[in-house]
Amino acid sequence: MSRWSAAAERNREMLAGNAERILNDTTYDRFRTPRSQRLLVAAYVAVVIAIPWCWLLVGSIAGILAVLAAVAMYLLLRVSVRSIADLPDHVLDERMRRERDSVYVVSFRTVSTVVMVAMNIAFIAVEFGEEDATISFDGDAVNAVYWTLLAVVLGTPSVVMALRQAADEG
Repeated sequence: MSRWSAAAERNREMLAGNAERILNDTTYDRFRTPRSQRLLVAAYVAVVIAIPWCWLLVGSIAGILAVLAAVAMYLLLRVSVRSIADLPDHVLDERMRRERDSVYVVSFRTVSTVVMVAMNIAFIAVEFGEEDATISFDGDAVNAVYWTLLAVVLGTPSVVMALRQAADEG
């Protein structure tokens, strides 16, 4: 066995052990109730909406604070769904793999729709605005777009999974 094969096997075993620990951990069960999951989703959506608002209307410090709040909500949301959306195939059973894959399909469609609607609104605003209207970005606008898109793309799988779990249990 080559050195790389041995390292890959050790990593695979370590990941399987970590996954088993995550899937069986009861420390954060208070975040896994249907009510808690719905509240976490609502809080996450609220901070994602707050990110561009803070960057564009309040300022950089408020934008950074909104991003930090989104990170906190994202981590709690991932804990609430046991990070199933992020675990590899070999540590999940067939039912969990189907659920994860289905969540990613819905997430992809959701993110694609959100991005396309936002782009269409921007283009319509430019088209029907002043004749020489342009879209320009300063530093805060770039940060608003970047951090909002990152939060939407990273968080959507956990949001979808949390809503499904909450609906199934409650």
